[in-house]
Amino acid sequence: MSNLDVSVVKSLLTASKGDVRANVLNAFSYIRESLGVHSWVGLYRKEDDGLHLSYFSGSVACLFIAFGKGVVGESYEKGEEIYVPDVSTLKNYIACDARSKSEYVVPVVKNGEIKAIFDIDSNLLDGLKDDVPALREISLLLGELLSDF
Repeated sequence: MSNLDVSVVKSLLTASKGDVRANVLNAFSYIRESLGVHSWVGLYRKEDDGLHLSYFSGSVACLFIAFGKGVVGESYEKGEEIYVPDVSTLKNYIACDARSKSEYVVPVVKNGEIKAIFDIDSNLLDGLKDDVPALREISLLLGELLSDF
């Protein structure tokens, strides 16, 4: 069972007293705390040359991921979400943090175009399996609510 409450994420993303950056960072901090201290939550923004790190909460991260590379780049290229219960099984995996054991990535779509990839890592094998539905719903919220990635 997931500890994530999507309504809390929505209220953090739409808080009227914060600016967009603060709202997203608060929401990502909440998601990370819900998933565990060694999890990682972030967005990779689509640019002409690849995917660039945008908002995130967690340890130091990769700043750039090429289209088609790693789980993030593959998700963008295929236009679909990817859940990896054990990242050690992938040849195409980019290890930004050696503690990551499982990963879920999902495109963030606005006006029919992929604008970013929502990327979540867990330090547990198959650690996100119960959270995928909530994380998918959060990616839809990000697409609806954000204009700047």
